[in-house]
Amino acid sequence: SDRETAAPPATLGLSRSEWNPASWRDRSYLMPVITPTRPRLNATRTVTRTTLAVLRNELERARELLQTQQSGGATAVLERSPFFSSYRGYICVHVFAAAVSEQRYWRGWVKS
Repeated sequence: SDRETAAPPATLGLSRSEWNPASWRDRSYLMPVITPTRPRLNATRTVTRTTLAVLRNELERARELLQTQQSGGATAVLERSPFFSSYRGYICVHVFAAAVSEQRYWRGWVKS
């Protein structure tokens, strides 16, 4: 039924352990951003060298725009981005499931 609750990750074999700075795996992530609530998880564990470079470039671009706009505000930062013309390809993921609860659960994994 629509009111079913999704199975917790542990029952599906998808559990993630809490962030541990002593762990070599946790220390190896390129851009750790730890959630402030329990369980403490790295919200950016899938960041690769390529995505980190894109993020750094965008942050640098924002810094430059803000510096040039100091007297007039931050209007340039809020202008439309050339995002879709800046990259060659995109991935579209469709999630299908037998039950609505499974659909909701897996949709969360796909969005991340």
